[in-house]
Amino acid sequence: MQSDFESNLTKRVSFVLTTKNRGPYLKKALKNTKELIGTDDELIIIDGNSTDETQDIIRENSDYIDIFISEDDEGQGHAYNKGLLLSKGKYVCYITDVDIYYSKAVEQAVEIMEKHPGIDVLIPGGMKEKNGKKEIATYHAMTMELLGENLYTLKEAGEKNKFSLITVLMLAD
Repeated sequence: MQSDFESNLTKRVSFVLTTKNRGPYLKKALKNTKELIGTDDELIIIDGNSTDETQDIIRENSDYIDIFISEDDEGQGHAYNKGLLLSKGKYVCYITDVDIYYSKAVEQAVEIMEKHPGIDVLIPGGMKEKNGKKEIATYHAMTMELLGENLYTLKEAGEKNKFSLITVLMLAD
């Protein structure tokens, strides 16, 4: 039986992008983010009331932006919290206007979290190149009970049966 909370999770991944007065970076980030978003995903942009070209850039890319809020906030953490509260994804991926994500890495993270439902947070451990292609070298997984304590590698977490977090994605519940 689904809880009321779970029934509100109508998207697969909620990408929450934060920005403020960084138009040129935002433009590049949106180009990259557009490649990440699947049909079951959503893009939420939280802007700290920018006074540069941010509004114009958002209008130019509005066809794949699900939610855009531009208002004063108390910094990036506050902006992420707003995005989290608005998100409808089973997983949440926080990004900034200078992040570059690879769609395969996001897909790998979702796959890992689907296979290991006990993971709350999953964090990528860097990139490596294999046969001319970039891929995630390692992931660090944790449970909410371990958050703030020890960070285990995915292998260590599996051995300890303590899955929880993938830093590419966070389980919404």
